[in-house]
Amino acid sequence: MIGDLLVYNVLRTLLFATLLLCGKTISISKKKGMITVCSVCIIVTFSLIEGLRWDRGPDYYNNYLLLTTNDLSIVKSEPLFNTIIGIFKKSLLPYWCAFIFFSFLYIYSFSKVVKEFPKAAVWALPIMFLVTVDAHENLIRQFIAISFFLFAYYFYIKQKKTPMLLCLICIFNIHLSGLFVIAIFLFLISFKIERYIRKPSLLVGIYLILHFFWDTSYLNPITNYLNTIDLGDVTMQGYIDNTDRWFTNEGSISALQGKSGAASFMTIFFRLVTNCTIIYWGFKAIKIDERLRIPYWFTFFAFIIHIIGGDIEIYRRFAWWLYYFMPLVLGAIWYLVPMNNKIRMTLMLIIAFSYTYSFIMRYTTIPYSGFAFVWDR
Repeated sequence: MIGDLLVYNVLRTLLFATLLLCGKTISISKKKGMITVCSVCIIVTFSLIEGLRWDRGPDYYNNYLLLTTNDLSIVKSEPLFNTIIGIFKKSLLPYWCAFIFFSFLYIYSFSKVVKEFPKAAVWALPIMFLVTVDAHENLIRQFIAISFFLFAYYFYIKQKKTPMLLCLICIFNIHLSGLFVIAIFLFLISFKIERYIRKPSLLVGIYLILHFFWDTSYLNPITNYLNTIDLGDVTMQGYIDNTDRWFTNEGSISALQGKSGAASFMTIFFRLVTNCTIIYWGFKAIKIDERLRIPYWFTFFAFIIHIIGGDIEIYRRFAWWLYYFMPLVLGAIWYLVPMNNKIRMTLMLIIAFSYTYSFIMRYTTIPYSGFAFVWDR
């Protein structure tokens, strides 16, 4: 692999520290000027450090080819995405300007949502980086579309229907599978599930039962059905044509990588505590602030998809349509929900240690997707 691992770790640490410190300032400051300065600092730092990466994950190189060649075999079917690529190609700007712009879209849209819940910023911003950065670096086109959903959600809570609808239309014109997130969103704004659930312990129970008793091998029979589907010449058809690789446990990332891809007991324990905390206390949070309904249910459904699909890549990709709201829900819990101080401190310490531990462990391993920047080419 090319690149300097020390530079990679230093820049990532700088970005994490910026998100943490600026998030803390946003969460406690009452001065609009200070909040604006911190927001600009976050957006510029994230856009540059993430946008100037090089060849991290297979999707990066595919998008690099789109920006630098006229190979029609790699052109996507979604018109808005092709238009964005076309604009950058005609501008004659270096290819990396496009990746800076893509990273800018994600952090700007996420920051715009967080500013509606400023007290959550100290948790939401740094944890967003820790849990979504690898997916954001690889699933480039999907995260461009996710950015437009974040804008749509922002306009939804602002009760601005026209720009919300325009953003929703942009989503599936960038990534066709975005119809999935639109369907979930429309379902949730027209049907309030929480009215029919009296206690969050039911949701925690569902999650724990699936966590301990579900096996991804149960998905293997799905191949017989999928092999009969013909969607024509679209990207999704390629996944269907290789169902064993994409939809069953033969495509498990940990199985492909061996023991190195398997999660440790400590990682699983921390994840379980964090997820149960979000499911239980997040349910209480949406009773206090209804704006959190969409983020909460998106997060819960993402947890379920993660369990059902395990680390099979196609299920992870669908979960990512919903999972980026998790840091916001987690951040909102601490300032919204009344709870016993000992319970609060215990959970906060466990979860904070969990993310600190996972971040520190990154220093001891070579990133699977690479650690290069554009100057390393």
